[in-house]
Formats: sequence, structure tokens, C-alpha cells
Amino acid sequence: MDEKYIPTNIRLTEEQYEKLRKESFDTKKSQAEIIREALEMRWAQEEKEGKKMVYSVQKPDDYDNGTFCGTYEECLAYIAKNYSPAEVDEDNENATEHGWQIAKIDEDTDFCHDVTPVTGDDLPTA
Repeated sequence: MDEKYIPTNIRLTEEQYEKLRKESFDTKKSQAEIIREALEMRWAQEEKEGKKMVYSVQKPDDYDNGTFCGTYEECLAYIAKNYSPAEVDEDNENATEHGWQIAKIDEDTDFCHDVTPVTGDDLPTA
């Protein structure tokens, strides 16, 4: 059975459009096919990386690996268990480099793939 395609509009920078147009010409693929392939490759890479990723709580202005928690939600729960939302917000205001954050770290290489700031509003309530 053929897949059903949904038409969509996307906005690209001029540079992105020119590269996409050239790629389409060079490979004789439609621009839509190139974008679909790129998305599939990105999702496959995320799935592969997701198996090796861990999340770590980093306290304000700390640059070590922090406290490893497993999932993003477990990190939020760890912060909520040990600190009040007001304490988190106060720490963020007083930080000189960075406030509370959760880092997504490759377990094998210790490479930090993403950092998400955390505020008191992000913490789960009991």
C-alpha cells in the first residue's frame, strides 16, 4: 500500500533553499524526498543515541557532570525532592554563569548534546 503524503509548507533560509535546490538537481530527487530522507536520518540517529543518553542535574555555576538521574523527568523529580521552586528560582537569579539545568549526556563519550534550563515552574508538584 502506498504511503499517504500530506502537503505542507516550510520556511527555509535563502542559503538552505539554494543548497536544497542544488541537492535536488545533483541527485535527481525531489526536494520533498530529500527533506523526508533527512528527517528519517535524524530520527534514526536520535533513536540510536537515545539508548546511550543519560540526563544529569547541574547546579548553578557548576561545570562537573552533576548528578546523573536517568531520564529528564527523574532529574526534575530529584530537584523537586531536594529543593523548593523558590530556592531554584533564587539560585537562578544569583547565578553568574548558568542557573539550574539538565544536561543530556552521551553515556559513552561524556559529550553533552543538549542543556535545558530549569525554573521552579518546571518542577513537578507532589
